[in-house]
Amino acid sequence: MTSRRPIPRTSAALILFAGIADAQTAVTPPLPTQSTVVRLTNAPSDRALKEVATLLRTVTGSPYLSSNIAQSTIAITGTPEQLALAEWLSKVVDKPAGWRPSDSEYGNPTAREYKLPSAPDELAGVFYLRETATPQAMQEILTVLRTVADVQKLFFRSEPKMIAYRADPSQANLIEWLLPKLDSPSGDLSHKS
Repeated sequence: MTSRRPIPRTSAALILFAGIADAQTAVTPPLPTQSTVVRLTNAPSDRALKEVATLLRTVTGSPYLSSNIAQSTIAITGTPEQLALAEWLSKVVDKPAGWRPSDSEYGNPTAREYKLPSAPDELAGVFYLRETATPQAMQEILTVLRTVADVQKLFFRSEPKMIAYRADPSQANLIEWLLPKLDSPSGDLSHKS
């Protein structure tokens, strides 16, 4: 007859900890294998090129970007979906300094939306701001969107002024409803209804 010996507490704790740690181990996604280079035709400044690169990184979700100010290019490595989104975004945000949206560009969200093929419950969008005047007002708008719409994948371009985002359709509808109300020359977010 075999006798059972109790497991010492320290051994039990280590076994439990190892089981929990193993269950929490994240699966590392495979590294992306495709690359593309997007060229901005409106000869951006160093700051503008960095803003566009950060906007692409934030909205596409690809951390593999580099920019070349001399050639006005951004190289991006990612999945085919990330690359397609980056190419679409770069065309939509590549506007000259001082550019202002027409009434149809401002009022038609579907013309500024990109539906992700592999995630029908997600889309990317760009909203062109007409009235927001200061960087502080832009930051306040981003804070409102992050808080109220619970969207974290959003970034702005300061000149010309625009906000790009990636969200589910209900969040995108809320963003598109909020932004015309928040787009204010004074930066006062409380005066529009």
